Amino acid sequence: MAAIGIIAGILAFGTVVTILRALVLVQLWGWFIVPLGAPSVGMVMAMGIALVASLLAHQNAPKKSEGKTNSEKLSAAGEAMAYAVINPLVLLGIGAVVAQFL
Repeated sequence: MAAIGIIAGILAFGTVVTILRALVLVQLWGWFIVPLGAPSVGMVMAMGIALVASLLAHQNAPKKSEGKTNSEKLSAAGEAMAYAVINPLVLLGIGAVVAQFL
């Protein structure tokens, strides 16, 4: 029963992160790609583009968990989740600064 809760939590978190990344991509696309003549994109298209980009450029290799305590494994999972949320927000902030120079 606990496994179902964990799976549901992972799916919910993944959904939130996917939506966050799509929102950031829609904004960055509008700032940097639309001025070049490309059409704007909506949320669903942004999710698709983000998935393709992730597939092509993902570089976050999982750390080995052999010999680690449950506490250390939980800490590593927390770090990965924090990265998944913080990374797109940092990219949005950098994009906002860069957009001011266009």
